[in-house]
Amino acid sequence: MSQDSLSNALAGAAAGVAATLPMTAAIAVCQSRLPLSDQFAAPPPHQVAMDMARAVGLHSRLDLDDRVLLTIASHFGYGAAAGMLYGALAEEEESSPVLRGIGFGCAVWGGSYLGWLPAAGFRAAAHRMSLRRNLMMFAAHVVWGATLGALFSRRPRRNRRDSPTVASDSRPWDAPPEASAAGGSSGGGRDLQGRSP
Repeated sequence: MSQDSLSNALAGAAAGVAATLPMTAAIAVCQSRLPLSDQFAAPPPHQVAMDMARAVGLHSRLDLDDRVLLTIASHFGYGAAAGMLYGALAEEEESSPVLRGIGFGCAVWGGSYLGWLPAAGFRAAAHRMSLRRNLMMFAAHVVWGATLGALFSRRPRRNRRDSPTVASDSRPWDAPPEASAAGGSSGGGRDLQGRSP
């Protein structure tokens, strides 16, 4: 992996973590407006974390605090991993970074809730959730993707190798080329035409 690719991947990971903050807020706001039956259900990121813990046999060993910490770690870790992928796939010249980020966020939602979550039999799979909860998570991924794209587009970039360099001659910036050729003001008192005063 080149230095530029590694830098983009790390910048994407950082942007992915930061974008998970407004995403989490969006989930909280949306869930508070769902019907009571959906409000009392655990948010999908928590369900995913707990199903992962069950898959490796750790769920029964976790107390409430452990479950909260695991949910936070897995939620933000997933955001970092997805952001790293976004950075690794980024092009040098980006157009409409927010729209690109939204498209990527929608792809992450589809790959997760329509892809590996159903394949793993997790409770948060799209077909096992209500339409409202699916829309909530889709909207949250739109927020995440938009924020990711906007933040990643502001990453520090290395100067291009073909950037213009300072001219090597030593004449003043406003002096015409003829001044240097004729010796300038130190050319024995001659003007630009080479004549003596």
